[in-house]
Amino acid sequence: MRRIFIVLLSTLLLVGVIACQKQVTKESNENKETPSYVAYKFLEAWLQSDYKNEKKYLYDAESYELDSNAERMDIDFSIKNIKQIKEYKDKENKVVFVWLQYYNPITSSDTTEVYATRKNQNGDYKVDTNIDFDFESVKQQIEPKTVNPKSIGV
Repeated sequence: MRRIFIVLLSTLLLVGVIACQKQVTKESNENKETPSYVAYKFLEAWLQSDYKNEKKYLYDAESYELDSNAERMDIDFSIKNIKQIKEYKDKENKVVFVWLQYYNPITSSDTTEVYATRKNQNGDYKVDTNIDFDFESVKQQIEPKTVNPKSIGV
């Protein structure tokens, strides 16, 4: 009787540990597809003239003129260059505007970019260059969510 109880208890503990590991893994995968992550990866690809990755993060691959003949540049750009990220979520239009302030190693200066991101048919956030918006108006209408650059999973 005691042996059965120990086997049953051990089995329950093992199942519990496995269930917890799967849940943690799922949460970390979802984190990578945030609007901030996609905007950062698109910016990184744009700065490096990385045609393939630029195209990968676009909502509509034909919406933005990409120079497929441009030579990829190896520049020192990483999450350390990002000073601030703010997300402005427009629930009505299902768009998240991502404001990035970063140090641009090409120009050796601080720069700001704003990207409109939205989910595609697969539910993945992508940068949509077809959206026409006035960011000053967006800033006045929507309360931003500040995002820690180190938390976007890069």
